[in-house]
Amino acid sequence: MSKTSLNQDELYFKIADVAHQIGIVPATIRNWEKQGLFQAKRSEKGYRVYDLDDIEQLRSIKQLSKDKSMGINAIRMFRRRNPEETGRAGAGGREAVVSKRL
Repeated sequence: MSKTSLNQDELYFKIADVAHQIGIVPATIRNWEKQGLFQAKRSEKGYRVYDLDDIEQLRSIKQLSKDKSMGINAIRMFRRRNPEETGRAGAGGREAVVSKRL
C-alpha cells in the first residue's frame, strides 16, 4: 500500500462516491485492485482516493466486466494491448460529472 503525494489542485473522490457514480459497490473496486486491474491512489491516512482519470479507468473496467462479460484475465490482457481504449490515454474523462467532492 503506497501513499501518493496528492496534487492539491485536483479533485479527489472517496470510494463510495465513485462506486455510486459508476453503478457498482465499493467491494467491486477493491476486488479489481486486488486482482491487479487498477491501482488506487492513497491519501496521507491511507484511504483510497480517485481523480477523474481514475474514474474513467474504472468505468472502462466495468464496461468490459459487466457489459461485455469479460473475465479478470481477459480484461487484464485487453488493457495491456489497448491502453488507448481503457481510460488511460488522456483526459477524455474530464467531462465526467461526479457530484461529491472529498
